[in-house]
Amino acid sequence: MNERPASPDERRVQWLRALGLLDQVDDPPLDRLARMAARALGRPIGLVTFIDEGQQIVRGRHGFARRTTTLAESICRYTLPSSQPLAIGDARADARTSDNPLVTGADPIRFYAGHPIVFHGCALGAVCVMDHRPGEADEDGIGALRDLAGAVADLLELRHQQALLGAEQLKQRELADALVQAERSRQASEDRYRQLWETTNDAVLVIGTDNRIRFANPAVEALFGHAPQSLCGQSLQVLQPPALAAAHAAGLERYLRSGERRLNWRAVETSALCADGSQRPVEIAFSEIHVDGERLFAAYIRDLSDRRRVEEELRISEDRLRQAQKMEAIGVLAGGIAHDFNNVVAGILGSVELATQDLAAGRPVDQRLQQIRRAGVRARDMVAKLLAFARRQPLRLAPCVVQPLVHEALELLRATLPAGVQLQAELPAEPLWVRADATQVIEVLINLCTNAWQALDGRSGLIRIGAAAEPQGGDQVHLFVADDGPGIDPVVSDRIFEPFFTTKPSGQGTGLGLAVVHGIVSAHGGRIRIDSVFGRGCTVHLWLPAAQATGESTAQAPAAAAVGGAGRHVLFVDDDEVITTVGQELLQRAGYEVTALNDPRAALELVRRDPRAIDLVVTDMNMPELSGLELRAQLRALRPDLPVIVSSGNLAGDEHPPQSGPTMRKEHLVDELLPLVASVLAGRPAGPSG
Repeated sequence: MNERPASPDERRVQWLRALGLLDQVDDPPLDRLARMAARALGRPIGLVTFIDEGQQIVRGRHGFARRTTTLAESICRYTLPSSQPLAIGDARADARTSDNPLVTGADPIRFYAGHPIVFHGCALGAVCVMDHRPGEADEDGIGALRDLAGAVADLLELRHQQALLGAEQLKQRELADALVQAERSRQASEDRYRQLWETTNDAVLVIGTDNRIRFANPAVEALFGHAPQSLCGQSLQVLQPPALAAAHAAGLERYLRSGERRLNWRAVETSALCADGSQRPVEIAFSEIHVDGERLFAAYIRDLSDRRRVEEELRISEDRLRQAQKMEAIGVLAGGIAHDFNNVVAGILGSVELATQDLAAGRPVDQRLQQIRRAGVRARDMVAKLLAFARRQPLRLAPCVVQPLVHEALELLRATLPAGVQLQAELPAEPLWVRADATQVIEVLINLCTNAWQALDGRSGLIRIGAAAEPQGGDQVHLFVADDGPGIDPVVSDRIFEPFFTTKPSGQGTGLGLAVVHGIVSAHGGRIRIDSVFGRGCTVHLWLPAAQATGESTAQAPAAAAVGGAGRHVLFVDDDEVITTVGQELLQRAGYEVTALNDPRAALELVRRDPRAIDLVVTDMNMPELSGLELRAQLRALRPDLPVIVSSGNLAGDEHPPQSGPTMRKEHLVDELLPLVASVLAGRPAGPSG
């Protein structure tokens, strides 16, 4: 009678028991993976959970105190039936979770994203992140959860294989004992001996002191391709690579003469020779036996091919985890340096701008100032590249036309293009609309063209930038950058998008350009491909999401706001004295009355004394004692209609970015301060003079 096949729930519980996952114990490796999940999505809670018949077991946790929850509290259980990732932006608004105790209780969960852990075709649980604030999970976050769920499955597979190995080793020892007993009392244990001899998956050989095979079990045929009877009488060298055969013969002769062992007989990893001439990784163990007064040796040989495959897969998984950790560290580093470094850059660029205004054009010192300005802009752009690579720059997606973006990139490139290198645009007359961040698309094109002319290495050549709609009228627009340079060496073609990988000499390349390109295209939901024949040029293809045509392309720069501050009183607050000095002088030269303070509490007190004396406040985001957001909130309590501009050296990476109101990138202080102040004040009557 056929047994009923196990249901998915029964199989899951069977695996959880077999893997020892139902015990409520600390599991540091899974805790690390939970912490990585939380950091990858920027959320406070990360979990690695497994679903039992009546509860959810939390084996990996970060930001979460409990080891178990009831099934009524489990959101991860919804990932099991479909084995697909699950993202819930607001748990209160989702029918599956609106009455969940974790959602309705104190400090409620609002956001959830999880990916199932699939092990041998069975969904055991999930890697998930949670937050007390609602939000959205992007494709990169879901991809990170997918990779981490795969890493958990790889870790479970390794543990499972180790458990099987222990069981097999126990079986091997039992087999050896049975063989010894069989030789001592063949008649009494003949049936048991034959069963073990014939059914074990390990090859078992009995060898005499002359190194010749006396007996071989059936497994040798499956393992090495030799019929058992054909091996009997042959030297063991038939199964040994030449170098190993000589060493084994010398070792056996030494052991027979002196009893000295140089190897552990219990388990030696080596290679064995198959009948077809190939070699197979094996583990071999020896034991000495005596049968009817004759000295014999039993060899137990296990195929390690599957174990090596699992170890290689685990190594690849560990490499993937290390890469994810490296990328996370780079992101933390980039965000950490951005604010302070951009403060320095803003001060340098602002001071250069003021000094340039004070000098007559054409004087020698003016050239030096322009060199300082170019160096400052280069430093500012380098920080922007680091932030873009670390995915900490915000995307401002909007419908825009491709052709103006290409022309703007070409105009920017022509100023730096070496002699002998030509740029050629191949664009259709019909506007091509894409949904993209216009600034970042221009950055991609400039990066690719710069790489192209650098690849020419001083030779003359042609760089073509083109765009076209998909032939079938698809939902993507195709762009390309092609050059007739030397192409890409196949040796490095698989590494060109790796961060910090460069073929340029030391000091001539950061290795971030193509990594930034790949990051920007991926963030847009696009794709990238490189076609290159070594010695015959290279073409980089990009596909970006198409957009419906609108009245005007958002790629067109808005008209600059009029600058003129007569009768307007601006309060400028920043804890960096260089920034307040530069900001104050820029505003004063534009005609504004300016009060500059380094203490946000002093600024609050100034407004409290006379709320109508100030027309606008410009405040830094990160300041000691009182942040820019806290200062803005308290100023609005004193005077709700008081406009406040919040500036920061790393708006995208700030832990609590502004949710409403105008913002300014501090590293663009010279370019953005006056137009933004004028724009915010446009249409407002001047306040009372101070």
